[in-house]
Amino acid sequence: MDQFVIAWKKRDVDKVLELFTEDVEYWETPFKRLIDPEELKLEWESIKSQNNIDIKCEVFLKDQDNYAVKWNLEYLNEDKKTKKFGGVYLIKLDADNKCNYFFHCGESDE
Repeated sequence: MDQFVIAWKKRDVDKVLELFTEDVEYWETPFKRLIDPEELKLEWESIKSQNNIDIKCEVFLKDQDNYAVKWNLEYLNEDKKTKKFGGVYLIKLDADNKCNYFFHCGESDE
């Protein structure tokens, strides 16, 4: 999770994407699955417009290579408005410690 947080704070999309397998099962919402690497990259491009990023992640449950992670995010958008989000990531790692399953449930303050 440390690498994930560092890459996000640096707005380094490529570093974030390196943390996932090529065939990751990635759910941006419970209803929106991203199918291919290009969709995943497009989704993560949004971090480039985030400023003063404060993200916190806490693993609250672990079972072998499965993790439940509570997260909170706050940043300034391009209009200098504060945005706040939070939620839970369900993550599974492969033998190389790359994420091959990612399920995101979250909320915003909007």
